Amino acid sequence: MSNDPTEVRVALTGNVWYEPDLAASVVNTIGTAPTPTAINLGYTTEDGVTFSIGRETTDINGWQTRDPLRVLVENEPKSIAFVLRQLNRELWLSTFGGQVATLVPAVTGPPDVPATYRWQPDEGKMPEGMLWVDFDDSLPDGTAVRYRFGFRRATQSEAVEFSLKRTDAVNLANNWRALAPSSGTAFYLDTNDPNFAAA
Repeated sequence: MSNDPTEVRVALTGNVWYEPDLAASVVNTIGTAPTPTAINLGYTTEDGVTFSIGRETTDINGWQTRDPLRVLVENEPKSIAFVLRQLNRELWLSTFGGQVATLVPAVTGPPDVPATYRWQPDEGKMPEGMLWVDFDDSLPDGTAVRYRFGFRRATQSEAVEFSLKRTDAVNLANNWRALAPSSGTAFYLDTNDPNFAAA
């Protein structure tokens, strides 16, 4: 392998997609919505998306050596974190779960008075679905290079913290953890990067 600057990738821009229906049909074409009903979660903060792919292991040791005889992989936690910067029904429900209902006013107002909506969480439940993160880069000749990271089944795994202040947007911090899917691996990558072709 030689030093090759064309193999350096920069996530210039991208999208985060969410699909609450685990039975939805997934499209394997990068650059389009991953399912017909997938929700584009809109703007994130400029920090983009952070992945954590780990392995939790246990050493099997022996009396005669200080090096482990075997290493058992007990868990392979995979997580994804991002901060959403838009507010609408789909984004709120993907972050918190629950239900949104339209409230009927006690007194009928003028026709130009907007409706009021009330969100309530589903206690004891967490949002669950499929997640994808797409990012685009380009080769020196202008060819688009696309990557898609997919989670076949994931859940919002941590507390969601947000602040209301005059100097910043309302940001919804999302932390998702991969769960075992009904088939296939929990996490995968699709790309059209020519560097992934067999030598």
